[in-house]
Amino acid sequence: FFYDARRFGTYAAGDAVKIRGTVSAYNGTDQFKIDNIRHIEDSDNCRINDLVPSVKYDGKEMYDALISIADSFEDTDLKNIVKTIYEEHKDALYTWPAAQRFHHAARGGLLFHTLSIVRDCENAAKVYPNTDRELLISGAMLHDIGKIYEIETSEQTGLACGYSVQGNLLGHITIGVMLVDSTGKRIGTDPEKLMLLEHMILSHHGRPEYGSAVQPAFLEAEILSQFDMLDADIYEITQAVSETE
Repeated sequence: FFYDARRFGTYAAGDAVKIRGTVSAYNGTDQFKIDNIRHIEDSDNCRINDLVPSVKYDGKEMYDALISIADSFEDTDLKNIVKTIYEEHKDALYTWPAAQRFHHAARGGLLFHTLSIVRDCENAAKVYPNTDRELLISGAMLHDIGKIYEIETSEQTGLACGYSVQGNLLGHITIGVMLVDSTGKRIGTDPEKLMLLEHMILSHHGRPEYGSAVQPAFLEAEILSQFDMLDADIYEITQAVSETE
C-alpha cells in the first residue's frame, strides 16, 4: 500500500474527511480508489453527530434540562452540590459517552442516560410519595459522574477510546464518590446528606458481583439502582431491535 502524503496530506485517527474517488472491481471485490481527500470544512455543512454514533438530543439541551430541575430544588445543599459539579464539568458533559461498549456508548450518551433516569425518578416520586424526590434526583444526576474521569475520549469524535489509568485502577463508582465528597466538603454540604449521596453512588450497581461496593440500604438508593439497570437494558434492547429486520 502506497500513500502519497505530499499529495493527499496527513490525518489522525478520528479526523473527519471528505473523499472523492471511484469504485472498481478487483479480484471479485469492490475497491475504492481515492482521487482526492481533505479535512472537512465549515462550508461542507457536516456535523460530527452525522458521522459517529450519537444520541438524538443536543448535549446543551440535555444539560440545561437537568440544571433546570436542580434549580427547582428547595433543599439548598442538594441544589448547590449538583449545580457545582455540573458547572465545573459542563464542557465534558455536553458530549461524554457513558461507555466504550454496551449501553449508551455514543456521543452524548452519559447525559442521555442520566436524563432518562431522572425522568423515571420524577415519576417514581409521584407514584411513591414517601420518596425524598430531591435526594433521589440528586443521586440520579451524580451516579455516573465519575465516568468523566474513568473514560478517555477522542477529541475529534467524542467517543470512548479507552480507559484512563485512574479509571482502570479506581473505576467510576469510586471516582464519583471521591468527587462528590471533596466537592461537598469544599462548599459546606451537610455531612449526612453528603453521606446519603455517596451511598447512592456506591450502591447503584445493585449487587457486589455487578460492581457495587455495598447494596442499596434505603428507598432512594434502591429506586436509583433499579432504574439504572432498567435504562441500560432498554437502551441495549432498543439498539438490537433497530438493527434487526
